[in-house]
Amino acid sequence: MREDGNRFSSKTLGELAMPSFCPRCFWIRMKLGNRVPFRTPPPGIFSSIDSYTKRYIEKLLDLGRLANLIPELSNASKIVKAVLPEMRHDYPGGTAFLTGVPDAIFSNLDSSFTIADYKTARFTEAQRSMLPLYEVQVRAYAVLARSSGLKPLNALLLIYLEPLTGDESLSVELDAHPGHSGEISIRLQPFVHSIKQNEYEVFQLLEKADRLLQLPDPPDPNPYCQNCKEIDRLKNLFR
Repeated sequence: MREDGNRFSSKTLGELAMPSFCPRCFWIRMKLGNRVPFRTPPPGIFSSIDSYTKRYIEKLLDLGRLANLIPELSNASKIVKAVLPEMRHDYPGGTAFLTGVPDAIFSNLDSSFTIADYKTARFTEAQRSMLPLYEVQVRAYAVLARSSGLKPLNALLLIYLEPLTGDESLSVELDAHPGHSGEISIRLQPFVHSIKQNEYEVFQLLEKADRLLQLPDPPDPNPYCQNCKEIDRLKNLFR
């Protein structure tokens, strides 16, 4: 049994559940330390929105008004300020480590816990196609939480905060600030997607990811993978 092992974040693990998952691209990216070339960092505004969302929801909870916005959290009493330690998983083929921290862990009035992850996006068909990744991500958070003693888990929630940007919402904001207040406001409406717990799936994918990275060479190209085609095009430039 190896004493060392590969470390996988909860989100990275979720990639293996996507129908479009490519083992070759995964192997290459992980061997590069997840630092692929030509990658443009996302704008910092998204990090600011995420931070603001967490603080806003925490403030609503402190004021006893969170249930008005998200009824699924009506049982929540406080947010647990916990940093989940990484979890070691030994299996016959090796050792893997799981890491990750959800956006929020709620301690409930009935002594249970709820794990929530926020997405500032509309729940469109494009977002629906990402559910396999997000669901595994939150299930992995649940495995980490249970291993840290945060149990029982009452619910796993994916909370979409959908921007209301239609003309009707625009009229409401203009009516609320007829003289303008030197700022632009965007209203967010929650949509909650509940996730079933599945610890077995998390460990199965963790082993699959670890076995992939134990391969001495990358798997064969996926003929349907666009990234594989781009990699081959890059290789051809240097022939």
